[in-house]
Amino acid sequence: MFEAPADAWFVWAGVALVSVAVAGVALELPSTPPPDANAAANAIDRAAGNPYDATVTYEHDAEEVRLDAKRISLRDDGDTAHASVAYGSVVPVTGHDRLENVTDGTPLRTEFDGPFAVVDFVNALEDAHEDNAGEWHPSTGRLTVRTISWDAGWQWRALRLFFGWVDGDSSRDALSNRYSWIEYDRTTEQYHVTLVVA
Repeated sequence: MFEAPADAWFVWAGVALVSVAVAGVALELPSTPPPDANAAANAIDRAAGNPYDATVTYEHDAEEVRLDAKRISLRDDGDTAHASVAYGSVVPVTGHDRLENVTDGTPLRTEFDGPFAVVDFVNALEDAHEDNAGEWHPSTGRLTVRTISWDAGWQWRALRLFFGWVDGDSSRDALSNRYSWIEYDRTTEQYHVTLVVA
């Protein structure tokens, strides 16, 4: 009455194959969720969107970080997550000691001083941007973001001399016209740049 049909071994073989396939998929799934790139972008926005100089830190568990002017990507052994930055553009400065010091709280004019300090600062920003933007870097587990503001007239003669009124542009917002990651506020006549150490 309860005899197995003659082809029952096919059923058992099919069930075994499906079980192996499901186990293989389960083993390939990441064991942890991807890093929270949205929270990292929000940390950047909290500093960049502040009308005053601001510093924000964000602890994360990503193994590597990649920053572009408007986007951050975090990855670990499980997955990669991306998010866009809403306010302005950022300059990743990892590996550039003086800019890292400024990001960590050292006053700008302590690291960049002298008659051509603003030229030195802008050149350092340009080097850091070229070295880091769009590149994956090992992470320390902490994202430090600092927005720096400076008066558009600070050492303007030095800028005029070295950059030729920034490639022939004599307007106050000449730096932001040349560098997309430097913002100019016409109301306060100040430049703003957001530095990130990842």
